[in-house]
Amino acid sequence: MTTQGLPERRPKRIDLNLLPPEYLPKKASKLTIGLVIAVVILACVTVLFLVVKQGPTSENEDLTSQRDSLQTQLQQKTNLANQCKQVQDDIDACSAQLASIEGDYQSFLNLTYPWSVIMADVQQTPKGAGGALGGISQSGNTISVDGEFTKEKYVYEYAVLLNETAHFSQVFINSITSTSGETGEAYRFDIEAVLKGGGEE
Repeated sequence: MTTQGLPERRPKRIDLNLLPPEYLPKKASKLTIGLVIAVVILACVTVLFLVVKQGPTSENEDLTSQRDSLQTQLQQKTNLANQCKQVQDDIDACSAQLASIEGDYQSFLNLTYPWSVIMADVQQTPKGAGGALGGISQSGNTISVDGEFTKEKYVYEYAVLLNETAHFSQVFINSITSTSGETGEAYRFDIEAVLKGGGEE
């Protein structure tokens, strides 16, 4: 006898759980399982969102702190620059005042001539010149000198000596007159020298 072609028979499932129905564990419904899965997924998404959000938030806080610090430094440097500019303005103003004072002082010096030095230069005659100075007088900022030399060229040399000093801005020969006497020929002269710092420049 052959078994080919006959359907396979399986033994019937026998429930050996002898507990009363009220004590049997209740099977979870598909709805309950779905709710649990949804809650778990929602929790995971929430945690992931918080983690992702926490990163940029912390970075933004650091950047904000750095920005505030830089703005504070910039404000401090701006204030310092303003203070430096004010100090420089004060220095410039003081420099201008000092220059004005120095100019006034120089003008004062120009008006208070060192007469001893001036007179020494006025009394210096050309080397080898014969003759002598006559009178020396002052009118304002002009000094007048008269005298006579044995040669006319000494008159011009004397005028050049006066002009080369640091005291006079201009020297004028007003007159030269030739005279003859017991000592021989002589040249009388009259010269005016204008002091620097006043009079005719």
